[in-house]
Amino acid sequence: MSETLTNKQYKVCVYCQENPANVDEHVFPRSWYPATTPMTMEKWQVPACRSCNGGFSANEQYALSRLILTIDPDSPAASGVIEGVLRSFNSNAGKSKKDKAARERARKSLDRTLAKNVILPAQTVRNVLQTTLVNDGPVMFVDMARIESVFCKFVIGAHAYLEKQPLPQKAKIDIRFSHRPEQLAELSKLAQSHDNHCLGPGITVRRMLISDDNGNCDSYIFMLWQSVFVYGLAYWH
Repeated sequence: MSETLTNKQYKVCVYCQENPANVDEHVFPRSWYPATTPMTMEKWQVPACRSCNGGFSANEQYALSRLILTIDPDSPAASGVIEGVLRSFNSNAGKSKKDKAARERARKSLDRTLAKNVILPAQTVRNVLQTTLVNDGPVMFVDMARIESVFCKFVIGAHAYLEKQPLPQKAKIDIRFSHRPEQLAELSKLAQSHDNHCLGPGITVRRMLISDDNGNCDSYIFMLWQSVFVYGLAYWH
């Protein structure tokens, strides 16, 4: 980790930019990396405070448990990730009464999100969670604010890791989702430069830099499990 910005090198949390940095936070949660990730692959970390570090977990788990429903359960790019989500819903896997109850609440929370609005691939959901299908196939409501907050965290963390300094506090972040990678490829053409960072078969980050007289943009395309494509844009003047 000699090239990684750590809490020993930078004394302030890169997320809140207020509290002292006393832990190294994984930019992408370890549970999001598939089992096929090489052991030698560095998992990006940046300095954070304990408050931010602890506050990310619930939304990260929420986002993972919803996004993973769109993944082919047999995909090597998601190997082990799906199994981890399944365990988080299995009360029998709990190590204590409190843990068992938390897993049961998580499962019931997911069940309550099923409704006739957002259509998910029927075969995927049937294989992964054996969810009862409604007339038109499985459908689900999701709290997009919670999921977007996770990708905002990814943008802040990726910038801090690659630039070795925090994102400017005045920066605003916009998150867009796409099921068509060719749309995101078009965005890459607008950048003055871009580079790819492959963190194993499950996570790839494409960074694009755009600068003009109106301000600066730091853009990212997050490609997860070769199936989920998310565009994150940070801009400031």
